[in-house]
Amino acid sequence: MHKDEGDTRARIQAVALELFRKQGAEKTSLREIAEQLHVSKAALYYYFRTKDELIGSLAEPFLDGFAALLDHAGANEDTDIARSLVEGYLDLLFDQRALVRWLRDDYGASAHPSIGPVMASHAQRLRQLMGGAEMSFDEQVRVTAALGALGTGVAEFPDAGADDLRGPLLGAAWAVLEKD
Repeated sequence: MHKDEGDTRARIQAVALELFRKQGAEKTSLREIAEQLHVSKAALYYYFRTKDELIGSLAEPFLDGFAALLDHAGANEDTDIARSLVEGYLDLLFDQRALVRWLRDDYGASAHPSIGPVMASHAQRLRQLMGGAEMSFDEQVRVTAALGALGTGVAEFPDAGADDLRGPLLGAAWAVLEKD
C-alpha cells in the first residue's frame, strides 16, 4: 500500500469513527462518510467495499493488540501474569480510547460479527490466563467485573489524562480481584 493510500484509509476511518460515535454505526451511511470527506462514494468503495468491512477495520488494531497481549502472556512464565495482563489491557484501552468509547455506547457495533465473537473469545482466553482452567465461577465474575471496570472507566472519562486515570482504575480493578 502506498503512503497516500494509507493516509486516505486512516482519514476515512477517523471520519467514520467520529460519525459512528455521534450517531451510531447503524444510522451512518457510507454516503455520509464520503460527503464528510468531500470524496465520491466510489472513492470510498476503493478502500472499503462495505460498511461492515469499514467497521471491522476500525476494531482491528484493538483486537490485534488484545491478541498480542494474550499471546505474550501465554508464552511467558511471568510470575505475576495477572498484573501484566491487567496493566497491558489498560494500556491497550488507553491506546484505543475513541474505539472503546464507541463500542461501549453503540451496542450494535460491539455485537458486530467481526468484533463481538472475537472479543468474547479474547475475554475467555484472558480469564483462563489469569486464573487457569480451575477458576471458580466467583473468580470468573471478579475478573470479568475488573476488566469491565477498566473499559468503562477509560470510556467514561474521555477528557481525563491516562496518568490521572491509571492509578484509580488499577486500584478499582485490584479491589475487585481481591479474594475475600
